[in-house]
Amino acid sequence: MSLRREEFRTLVGLGAPVMAAQLLQMSMGVMDTVMAGRVSADDLSGIALGQSALWPSQMLLAGLINAATPIISQLNGAGRAEDVGAVVRQGMWIALVSALALALLWQNIDPLWGWLSVDDVTRRIDTDYLAYTSYGIPALLWYFLLRYLCEGLGHTRPAMEIAGMALVVKAGLNYVFIYGHFGVAAHGGAGTGIASAIVWWCELAAIAFVVSRQRFRHPGVFRRFAWPHMPTIRSLLRLGLPNGATPYAEGF
Repeated sequence: MSLRREEFRTLVGLGAPVMAAQLLQMSMGVMDTVMAGRVSADDLSGIALGQSALWPSQMLLAGLINAATPIISQLNGAGRAEDVGAVVRQGMWIALVSALALALLWQNIDPLWGWLSVDDVTRRIDTDYLAYTSYGIPALLWYFLLRYLCEGLGHTRPAMEIAGMALVVKAGLNYVFIYGHFGVAAHGGAGTGIASAIVWWCELAAIAFVVSRQRFRHPGVFRRFAWPHMPTIRSLLRLGLPNGATPYAEGF
């Protein structure tokens, strides 16, 4: 019984911060909807339409690179710290290419809404929103990858703490860019996209700082540069594609 209680405490200690970080991350989308809805019904519908494209695609790509977590855990348990760094560096290439493809899609999504006969005002707000957020997509996916590195090494609290701070920053930036304050023009609901892009780069900076600390230095993620290594990339994609496709399909 003592051993079981110890295992339970370990699982809760690892799992609770992961759950909290996920809830805090999702709360940003809820905040966007609430704050944009105070501007007008058109802004609310534009943001809702944008999030219907944003969240499933974000879950697809986050799931894609989440394949790094079990690989990192296995390598770390085997004492192969250098291989952990190599896997993360290849994951960065996957994240970068995926982010650029998604950003290109978001910046050119207007014809799709026209084909679906979305009204002009909603289309304008939505396309502005997705165009603004597209500038933060590389940061978001790199943040997720470094977060998965921390979690794969058994450190789940940094992501929770960063997500909590990011939620506070997001609220302030939304207030500035949606309603127009401190000399910044009001962007309405689309301003939440600007706020999201800024927050995602801030989250990346924060997690990169965490990973550069002493306890994370043994994988040597930033120790060297590595060009794409296709066998490693293929192994990540074999695990990641089903992992990402499932929440993507459920999101629709």
